[in-house]
Amino acid sequence: MDDVYALAAVMHVAVCGRAPPPSVARLLSDSYVPLAGNDILRQRYSARLLEAIDAGLGVRPEQRPQSMAELRAALDLDGEHTMVPVPRTQPPRQQGGANTNADAATVIAGGAKSTGKPGSNAKAPSAAPAAPTSGKSGKAVAAIVSVVALAAVAGGGWWFLQGRTSGSGAVEADASNNNKQVAVAPTPAPPPDTTKVAEAPPPPPPPAPPPPPAPRTPTDSLLSLATGATPGFDVTATPKKPEVSVGKDRLAFEVRSKREGFVYVFLLSSGGEMFLLFPNLLDKYNKITAGGSLSLPRASWPMDAGGPPGTDQFAVLVSEHERDFSAAGVQNDGVFPVFPLPVLAALEATRGTGPSPLLGKPVCAPNTPCNDVYGVANFKIVEK
Repeated sequence: MDDVYALAAVMHVAVCGRAPPPSVARLLSDSYVPLAGNDILRQRYSARLLEAIDAGLGVRPEQRPQSMAELRAALDLDGEHTMVPVPRTQPPRQQGGANTNADAATVIAGGAKSTGKPGSNAKAPSAAPAAPTSGKSGKAVAAIVSVVALAAVAGGGWWFLQGRTSGSGAVEADASNNNKQVAVAPTPAPPPDTTKVAEAPPPPPPPAPPPPPAPRTPTDSLLSLATGATPGFDVTATPKKPEVSVGKDRLAFEVRSKREGFVYVFLLSSGGEMFLLFPNLLDKYNKITAGGSLSLPRASWPMDAGGPPGTDQFAVLVSEHERDFSAAGVQNDGVFPVFPLPVLAALEATRGTGPSPLLGKPVCAPNTPCNDVYGVANFKIVEK
């Protein structure tokens, strides 16, 4: 059912332009507003589509369609919706210029609405006819034929003269009217020139440019928090149970810090959501003493293993100063502040070698030193 929830979340973004509230926050206080009750969306999309998205986003696994086949049926994708390519009429060919081709348009028959799936609007390109030969091209061809003819005539004359000169082995000469014959040996042809001019080797091809770096994933963003951690600022975080059962167990962990500071806990959930787990709307006191420990979550915000099955990845940051995450695109719409993944990806694409966008910035009093000192720990909990 986790695939059903993830696909429904993608369709939610495509329909209304933003992600649904995080599933973990909805277990405590469900702030989800059904799309089927939105009058504006009902003017653009069918009620069946909106109701299917709402069903796929059920906060509990048993509330959702139990398979992709059920989701497909809820979306009414088994109906007869065909795509009929209708080619456009090509414009008449113009004299003296090249023709322009119009791509064949694709229309959807049957009145089906677009669901945003890739590949639903394919274009059929039409073949381009050859352009007619212009008047200038005809003159050029005639000129080339004339040059070839002249070259043939000149070559024939040269061959004829060569045969006349080299074909006679002897020439008779009359010296003083005594009918005396003098034999003249033919002039030998010069030996062929066998000298070869050394050709310079072609230059080597330029080296191929290096491939662009692969885009950073949300997991990369989370793990890179530890890149700039202060040496000696030791932080440890340990889960109470590294594996939990969905719908039965609760998530719990303990944080320890060698130095005093403020605790921030990030979670990349098994459902593919990134948010600030602690501090939150229900529990804002996040101070930890040097050598002290915190057991989280506290009683005011217990966390059930609500699925989907997969791995929950955590990062714990203990900072000497409180931190501001507004530049990281954080949204405070529910109990837990959310980092929208499209915004995080855009920030990652522009940060270069700088720190992770999730790090935020330290908040210091005016006219006081503001060193960015912090420690980081990571751990995982597997939901089964």
